[in-house]
Amino acid sequence: MLLTRSASPQAGRVLAELLSSSTSATEAAIARRNLNLVALPTRDAAAATALLASARAEPAPTASTLLQRHYDHGQTALLLASVCRPARGAAVMQACGSATPDGPILVTTLRELDPAAPPGQRLLIVNFGNASPAAVAEIIAAYRRQVMRRDFDDRAELDGWRLSLLNAALDAARLLPGLRKAYAGEP
Repeated sequence: MLLTRSASPQAGRVLAELLSSSTSATEAAIARRNLNLVALPTRDAAAATALLASARAEPAPTASTLLQRHYDHGQTALLLASVCRPARGAAVMQACGSATPDGPILVTTLRELDPAAPPGQRLLIVNFGNASPAAVAEIIAAYRRQVMRRDFDDRAELDGWRLSLLNAALDAARLLPGLRKAYAGEP
């Protein structure tokens, strides 16, 4: 499930990447019960479904429109509050970043996420809130590898050296122009 408190540019990037790299459940050759589905809380499922018809061809505009017009931010706030709470444990809180993360966050579970369910439900949480925009596609690729693992919630693909190195390199690249100016004594 993709959870975000606002239609931020980062939420748009994450949703656009999911839309461009995923197919609909109706197009899959696998039984629905065996699929890894990405759910989106929406206010009007029929309107959102109609909008998603053009998602693969136009992922960025579709993502933007869906987040601004059809996404249910109220339901998302309830779901985030039920997921990102200390009672779920230190690993969940570390992945969430806080009890009130802005997101976007991908939450994966073996069964439907129930806000009233007691803690103990196995969850995989991927928080894109501080991810470099250039890393979104690679993080989603790692997420896809992770959900295919037997222990989908062990984070082995997501917390490995590859994504850590990518984030460090992208952070360095972002800082490089400012460092070059400072070194050269430019104003």
